[in-house]
Amino acid sequence: MRSRTWFNFRCQYTTFVWQLYFPIYRC
Repeated sequence: MRSRTWFNFRCQYTTFVWQLYFPIYRC
């Protein structure tokens, strides 16, 4: 499931970036 893998990667990357601005944000 390439889509699922991409989603997971994007989710983790987004969470990491958002944590820098909004630590409250969770995947």
